[in-house]
Amino acid sequence: MTKEMSRRPMLPWYNKNILAAKRHRRYCERLGVRTGLHVNYEMFKVSKILVKNTLASAKSEYYNKTIKASKGNERTVFGVVNKYYLKVKLSFQIISTQITIWPIAVITSVKKY
Repeated sequence: MTKEMSRRPMLPWYNKNILAAKRHRRYCERLGVRTGLHVNYEMFKVSKILVKNTLASAKSEYYNKTIKASKGNERTVFGVVNKYYLKVKLSFQIISTQITIWPIAVITSVKKY
């Protein structure tokens, strides 16, 4: 039995540097698990930070280029900003609803005792 996977389009800021950093991170992770040495685990932690920083700088560069390429076209600029803001807003709403639901569940379970 084989599983079919749909292929998603590449993100516009995803580049070869990010791919190489992710491969190195995974290599360090496997090496740390295989050897069990603390040094290899530290290499993995450093490579995690490298991937995070590389991804953040690539995203920032992409958005800066997009905004600069608009050259005064307000519709494009606001489209980029709204697209980014909507993602941040949705993730915040999901987190905030999880936080507000949790204390209510704890309070109702405490009242039963």
